[in-house]
Amino acid sequence: MLITRRLLRLCPPSGGLEFSQASLRVLMTLVCLAFLAVPATAGDPAALAVSVRGPARVLILPAGGGTLRQATVTRLQSLDTLPAGVFVQVGAGGQVCLVYHADGHREDLAGPCLVRVAPGGSHLVKGSTQAIQHSESEVAEAVSPAPVVRAQVSPGTRISVSNPQGVPRFTWSTNYLGPLLAVLYQPGPPRVNVWSSEQSDKSVLYSGPTLMADTPYVFQLEQDDRALAAVRFQVSSSGALASLGNARAEVQKSLDDPASLALLALALDQRGDLSGAVQTMQSALDKQPDDAAFVRRMSEMVAEMGDEARANVLRNRAKGLEDSFPGLTSADASGLDLYLDGVVDPFIW
Repeated sequence: MLITRRLLRLCPPSGGLEFSQASLRVLMTLVCLAFLAVPATAGDPAALAVSVRGPARVLILPAGGGTLRQATVTRLQSLDTLPAGVFVQVGAGGQVCLVYHADGHREDLAGPCLVRVAPGGSHLVKGSTQAIQHSESEVAEAVSPAPVVRAQVSPGTRISVSNPQGVPRFTWSTNYLGPLLAVLYQPGPPRVNVWSSEQSDKSVLYSGPTLMADTPYVFQLEQDDRALAAVRFQVSSSGALASLGNARAEVQKSLDDPASLALLALALDQRGDLSGAVQTMQSALDKQPDDAAFVRRMSEMVAEMGDEARANVLRNRAKGLEDSFPGLTSADASGLDLYLDGVVDPFIW
């Protein structure tokens, strides 16, 4: 109502016409519906839902516009990416940790509340003013919005990278006989081949063009145009190394926080440090063992390391957790529908 009055002061009615309180409510409702009709599906990833505990869901308006009652509703899970424009609704007792890629800040949401994701942070639509807690996060700043492109691994072949901060050397063991083709490329899309060399030994020092700092690369072994195994890595700049060091130091102060541990695991995973990522994600799982998304991400990393037996155990565990989730059938009782019947005030976003 305050904003509506401000608009009226800026554009006073002509001829001395006065607005009644009922007219103001109608005007505000029409303006609100116009704001809610803005499509919410466009845009790059704005935020990452690192940790989700309790009832929470995402609402996406129809492409042609509509109301929240017409939105597509999906369950919000840990490690879900959120584009700008979507709504996040947290039920009573729910807790959601978001990190925003624009500046790396962290937001902890406490239900019941309804927020809209914007490029620079969440806008509270309904709920307590204490529903969103902001904080700076070194570990969040170390995480990139780019998705991880998993390297292919075949049984019996292992590759390791040494000195990734300088000129990398690749060493491998394999059951395949004969010469192999060593290929280094930037994962896509599109894939960009950088260097290749036929090898009969079990090790090679990279001798191609200068590698760009903080850029993901994949080293792959091939034979007869068939990929045998690959490993991800990147040459980190001094700034990136400092950022990762600060992230580690921050996590050491909050080892009881599964969200911080999961964030550090993501940062390590993106840099190709699978061993460190798996160890850190295991610590997050120790604190939050029933999080299916954490377990599934762990299974992906373990599979990329070549431990398919352990990966299968983790996949089955993740599926069991997903199957046992009660779903959104009890959403009303959880407070998820608390705000959908009311008019959303767009001016407080």
